[in-house]
Amino acid sequence: MRVAVFFVLLIAPQMLMAERIAVINGRVHTATAAGTLDRATVLIDDGIIRRVARDFALPPGVRVIDAAGKHVTPGIFAAHTELGLTEIGQVASTVDVRVTDVELGPAFRVDTAVNPDSSLIPVARLEGVTRAVIAPRNGNDVFAGFAAAIHLGDSTAPVFARDIAQFAALGTQGGGYTGGSRSAAYWRIIRAFEDAERFGRGGGSEDPELFLYPPHDLEAIQSVRTRNLPLAIFASRASDIRLAIDIGRELELPIIVVGGQEAWKVAGELADAGVPVILDPYDNIPRSFDVLGARMDNAARLDAAGVKIAFRTDRTHRVGRLRQRAGNAVAHGLSWEHALRAITANPAEIFGLENRVGTLQPGREADLVIWNGDPLELTTWAEQVMIRGRLIEMESRQTLLRDRYRDLSDQSRPFGYR
Repeated sequence: MRVAVFFVLLIAPQMLMAERIAVINGRVHTATAAGTLDRATVLIDDGIIRRVARDFALPPGVRVIDAAGKHVTPGIFAAHTELGLTEIGQVASTVDVRVTDVELGPAFRVDTAVNPDSSLIPVARLEGVTRAVIAPRNGNDVFAGFAAAIHLGDSTAPVFARDIAQFAALGTQGGGYTGGSRSAAYWRIIRAFEDAERFGRGGGSEDPELFLYPPHDLEAIQSVRTRNLPLAIFASRASDIRLAIDIGRELELPIIVVGGQEAWKVAGELADAGVPVILDPYDNIPRSFDVLGARMDNAARLDAAGVKIAFRTDRTHRVGRLRQRAGNAVAHGLSWEHALRAITANPAEIFGLENRVGTLQPGREADLVIWNGDPLELTTWAEQVMIRGRLIEMESRQTLLRDRYRDLSDQSRPFGYR
């Protein structure tokens, strides 16, 4: 009997993942060239999308979810977050995004610090966020370290892609780590890659004093080169964005611009170089000399020039507002379809994960959201979220507190979070 029980427990997760689900009758926004399909069906088997089409016969034994009158989209992919790495910004023990007191730059990796029990993850996924890039923050060096990608499903192992990009900083931020000049930040990045190449040729036998970085950091930079990983560069001012483009050409590496408040000024150059931009559509306040040219139609201007864009928010606690950011970009000239791609397909493509997630098409992991209206409207909410083919509980700390204190006349309930 014990053996039988053990066997059932062992296969239970696989049985759940193997469930066949058909989401029918929805207005399906595929985020692909197929566009939007009215009254279409998304067929899912074993966590993978098998078919997206109208009017086809369902196989037997399928669980049917009727999405009539609803919008169905890919899960939102947050292109730049600290989810699982930051809980309370002012409590150091809950912040794992940067290193300040030890010599660790390019070799820093955040993926082993992810907290799958973070209260921010359920809050974000109730807003339709199913995947996120988790990125390091610069601590004491122009290089911040390697980013990873997580899913927001109920799992003790949320990281599904490691070392997807190396992050670095130019501009005032980068100059702050290199003696005060943005020029020094540029040359430090170039010199680091030159040192890494020389270090590799010598097999690490040369005097470490001859290099800017210790061996572990040089090996990390080498891996960026050998794997042709993107170098994601924080840059805001137009001149700094041009430097980022120059770094890509000089090092023959793919570049991603993060921030890009003045990117619209160099949209043509970004398009010609094939450099994508991860930006916050709300970011239009000239709060420093680096962002004097920030404007609300930045996303629309970049998109019109042919630049691939993805959206970020100003804080990890507000990741769920990405769709509102996208809606705001639409209000300032970006097409609805391209705004949806900026929070679904484009982040996946920018980080080389497009064969797994970001769209509703056969062969992709089944991340999707059923919305009760236009997902880019403020009054719309997610009625059901699916991650890797599994329907999640639509519950978070916030909804539990709401339900607990909905009826304030019940004095028998003690205060506090259950």
